[in-house]
Amino acid sequence: MQLLLVLFTALLWLQASLTKAENIRFESVVERVSVPKSPSQVLESEGLTTFLKAVNQTGLGPLFDGINDNFTIFAPTNEAFQNLNNVSTIFANTGTLETLVLYQVVPGALTTNDIVSQFKTKGVGTLESANNLEILVFVRPNGTILIGTDEASIVTPNLSAGNSVIQVIDRVLIPPVTNFLLGPTVIPTAPPASFTPVSEPPISSFGPPQTTFA
Repeated sequence: MQLLLVLFTALLWLQASLTKAENIRFESVVERVSVPKSPSQVLESEGLTTFLKAVNQTGLGPLFDGINDNFTIFAPTNEAFQNLNNVSTIFANTGTLETLVLYQVVPGALTTNDIVSQFKTKGVGTLESANNLEILVFVRPNGTILIGTDEASIVTPNLSAGNSVIQVIDRVLIPPVTNFLLGPTVIPTAPPASFTPVSEPPISSFGPPQTTFA
């Protein structure tokens, strides 16, 4: 009788151990196949609340909610917005704010390696924003990337957001619009993954290097 009790206890322990192992393995599989985050979710998780506020205030939230669209988003930090002298004026005008938000978005998903390979030979070129405006791009011989006329640095590179890529920058890209306070409204369409808009103007003067990418 005592032997049967010992065997029964050992069987229960073995069953409990196997169940625990199966649960651990299942949790590991779930982690590996986790659902990709949308650009809006990545902006929120990275604490880029001011840019996300601008996105939602302009009604462009749906553009940032999908995981299948194919964009590069140059997302300014909260501090970058704080450093804008006219930030309250921009946020008070929906058309202006929409122009600003769309100017931070480029059709086609570009990693830092993609940007370096496109522009390193001549050192300078342009990308076309979602509202059809040119964004200057500088690439130093050492691989440093600077974005826009104010030469914003990428402080957090290559954040995956579905099929899009978010590059966190330390300055807000200001659209080259004559009457910026009367900004246009343009809703972009995501291009195929192979789309890479680029043109190359003459060499411009460079500022001091910032973050370096291989």
